[in-house]
Amino acid sequence: MLLNKIDISIIICCYNSENRIVPTLEHLAKQNLVNISCEVILVDNNCNDSTVEIANKTWNSIGNPFELKVIEEKQPGLSFARKCGVLAAQGEIIVFCDDDNWLDKEYIKTAFEIMQNDASIGVLAGQSRAVSDIEIPTWFYTYYGWYACGVLAMESGDVTTRKWVWGAGMVLRRDVMLKMYMTFSHLTTGRKGMDLSSGEDVEICLWHIISDFKLWYSAELLLGHYMQNSRFNPELAVKQFAAQNKSAFALRKLDLLASEYLIWSISKSAYILSILRQLAKFQLIIVFSKVNCYLVFSGFIRNKFMDSAKIIKNRNIKGQAIVSRLKFNRI
Repeated sequence: MLLNKIDISIIICCYNSENRIVPTLEHLAKQNLVNISCEVILVDNNCNDSTVEIANKTWNSIGNPFELKVIEEKQPGLSFARKCGVLAAQGEIIVFCDDDNWLDKEYIKTAFEIMQNDASIGVLAGQSRAVSDIEIPTWFYTYYGWYACGVLAMESGDVTTRKWVWGAGMVLRRDVMLKMYMTFSHLTTGRKGMDLSSGEDVEICLWHIISDFKLWYSAELLLGHYMQNSRFNPELAVKQFAAQNKSAFALRKLDLLASEYLIWSISKSAYILSILRQLAKFQLIIVFSKVNCYLVFSGFIRNKFMDSAKIIKNRNIKGQAIVSRLKFNRI
């Protein structure tokens, strides 16, 4: 066993977060980390308030439950701050915890177990509920999803076809993200100070889809999304919606690529299933050389089911062609 091995790196990107950071850290300190090593990386993205001082003071006051590192990223924008945090992280698993995210005490443990149990999951997210110091206005619930609140599906499972999950509490693999940063360039910057630019969460999800990883939703992952009073402003909601549309336009080519890959993946599965149904009527040995996919089936067919079937080789030639044609490299 490696000494000082870190399992989870929690990355908090901050811009003038002094009024939000304390309860966020307090919730992290309450995590149930049974046999899980953890670190917190706070990225100072050009703060000009007392965020760093307050964070260090708060962490010391609650007994330094695990290491807190403070690093700086001078280039404004959430995308750059998150990349800075990933590059500094030592954990096998990354969690993006926004400065206003209050993670449930089982969040880290549950996220780690899910990622450990399924290597095909690239991006994991949970459900989020809005919390505030005042009564939440009724109109806010119409735009709940815009604020990364609510649920992503009716039940836990694969949500790859929706093509995005929110970045609040997003869980990723560090080694995969490092390869992503070498393969792709950001098309969106994310929030910059008072600029409401967005799209960085969607962009990361699209990278993973193109690279043949699943997006996964778990209803067991719970977090509170703290809303300051100033966010309950209808005019601000309209501006945020406009910013999301702007980022969607910037990501249109990447989105089309991910859509094409998803359509092909679904078609491939349907095609293979149709072949299996046909083969259920016969005892055959078939070689599909054109798609470099070799399937050998043997045994007797009884009651329309095959007694045995063996897939010798199934290479994702089509997926590689799609990516290379658009000058992207598969991870």
